[in-house]
Amino acid sequence: MVVPFKASFRGKTYVEWEVAFWQWALSLPVNSTLRHPFSDCESRPISSWQTGIVWFWTAPDSPSMTCDQQRTIIPAGTAIFLSLLGIEASSLEAPPFLAESATEQKQIATSYGSKISNVFCTIDDVKVQNIATYRTTTGQFTFLAPSPWAYGEKGGQGTAVADGYFLLLKPLSPGAHKIHYGGVFHTPVGELPKDITLLITVGANR
Repeated sequence: MVVPFKASFRGKTYVEWEVAFWQWALSLPVNSTLRHPFSDCESRPISSWQTGIVWFWTAPDSPSMTCDQQRTIIPAGTAIFLSLLGIEASSLEAPPFLAESATEQKQIATSYGSKISNVFCTIDDVKVQNIATYRTTTGQFTFLAPSPWAYGEKGGQGTAVADGYFLLLKPLSPGAHKIHYGGVFHTPVGELPKDITLLITVGANR
């Protein structure tokens, strides 16, 4: 069900898919009628802002949240790039995540990434094994943020480095599925647990 970490999928490695995910997430508006995925997981369809045969999924950092997306049918053959717990440092954010150089951005991102613990994921109650091996760190990449954006009032073109845990799910079989995942962020203000249950429906094969 999960693409192996060292494999490529649809022409991209895990690192390249993580870069694509962050470029997608950081480019999304926060003043749209559809709420940003960092702040809400049910008021927008999972199909929102998706293109192509790999869809991105992320949800707010919540200690307990169910994201019921069963009303939106995911086309058969669609893979899902699932953000479990991730962090990035960029040239557009406020401290402590503000940094200009690739070296500084990587130091911040990996420092926080190293403090993520207890990561887990089950797909239809089947545990994903060796999940610690799915930690990914990117090189520096560029992104274009709107104004306002997810992490501030003023957007623009920025650079960032990201770190975290991601799973690339192969196209699931038609029907209902439950994806349960989470872990713990350790931050200067304390522990931030995350526990998400995602309910989805995959359409029939044509």
